[in-house]
Amino acid sequence: MQKELRVKTSRPPIERMQRITAEINAGRYPNCNGLAKMFEVHAKTIQRDIEYMKVQLSAPIEYDKVKRGYFFSRPNWFLPAVFLSEAETFAMTIAEKILDQYIGMPAYNDVKNAFSKLLAKLPKTLTNESLYSFEPPPSSTVDERVFGLVQQSAKAHKKLRIQYYSASRNQTTVRVIHPYQIHQHEGVWYVIAYCETRQSVLTFALNRILDIEPLAADFLRPDDFDGDAFLKSAFAMHKGEQQYKVVIWFSAYQARWIRERQWHRSQQLEEQPDGTLLLRLETENLDAVRRWVLKYGAEAEVLEPKDLRDAVIQEIQKMITQYGLSQEKFET
Repeated sequence: MQKELRVKTSRPPIERMQRITAEINAGRYPNCNGLAKMFEVHAKTIQRDIEYMKVQLSAPIEYDKVKRGYFFSRPNWFLPAVFLSEAETFAMTIAEKILDQYIGMPAYNDVKNAFSKLLAKLPKTLTNESLYSFEPPPSSTVDERVFGLVQQSAKAHKKLRIQYYSASRNQTTVRVIHPYQIHQHEGVWYVIAYCETRQSVLTFALNRILDIEPLAADFLRPDDFDGDAFLKSAFAMHKGEQQYKVVIWFSAYQARWIRERQWHRSQQLEEQPDGTLLLRLETENLDAVRRWVLKYGAEAEVLEPKDLRDAVIQEIQKMITQYGLSQEKFET
């Protein structure tokens, strides 16, 4: 009977390097002879692994002659042992480009550098950037100090004194706020915070914070605060005092595009027999809805509530006057 041929195989190099990294980070000061016995390979194989880690992976490996073993000159170095499929690599390329819309965040440069280092290790054939292009949405510039202090205060539950410019009121005020949550909407960063002046939870655009001062006083974030629930009743980050049920009719032509997107967290779409569409939503701010619906011109009509419908009609009448048209001439 023919004997079965048995081939002895060692662990793959990447597995050995992962274990070497773990042994060093554990403070065991491993050496070539001990590692060679562990993996059942020749000591020269371990030497080649370590040399590869030092030269190709920039591992800060040093040898301690007293303890007769290896250590990292920079603590907690780790092996970038990430294996990506082709689809995952393309996804990483896309994610790096999407990251550009978050310029201004304190961690932006660190995250960007991390992406660059990772993608630089991958084959160029898998990171063909020319396949993708992105145009970030219009965004506001945020002072890094403002962003950093808001972030730190929200984590530490510390109050902030801010000098804030309100665009809707064209007014600058000084307020003390309790920052609860940071939120990004269409290129603008906001902080959802309790305002001691207004004694309610409001949203503040970070780019409109003109001055900021961290305070030593703590605040207690309510256990029942729900950021998602808070934002659900807003429209384009605008809040109000009263909840409204809004119904907007869209022509069959414009309905093609309305169906494709989520315009509001509470929206419901109702298809009509003639191809038109009804959009229903609930919000606290009608002025923001008024500005939004007007951009669709005659392709949209506000059905409810009456206050919103009247506001749109008044805006249309102002436009007729603005363009020097009489109502009779406009109708012809």
